[in-house]
Amino acid sequence: MTKDHLPNYLRTHRKRFRLHQHQIAHLVGARSAAKISRYEHYQRVPDLRTVFAMEIIYKTPARELFAGLFEETLRSVHERAEHALGGHDHALASFARKFLDASVIPPEKLRTTFS
Repeated sequence: MTKDHLPNYLRTHRKRFRLHQHQIAHLVGARSAAKISRYEHYQRVPDLRTVFAMEIIYKTPARELFAGLFEETLRSVHERAEHALGGHDHALASFARKFLDASVIPPEKLRTTFS
């Protein structure tokens, strides 16, 4: 995980809205506050529907709610694209070259609004 960002900022946003875990659980359709606690303590990653629900509730893009996870994933995709440049799949290498060329800013320099 990155040093710059937490894996997610779910607790920060929940506190900002002055809501309890059981209230968020109700809004996202979870059966208990324990599930929200596991998300906030980085023990589990929510499914896509829950991520979208949290994006709607907190009025914040998922890439900001999950800033650390987003940056980690971004770096992984860039590393895989760089690896594909030397591979035998010419179509993938061509796409990877275009993808990396379009990424003017190196992944380690990309930041979300929490920077």
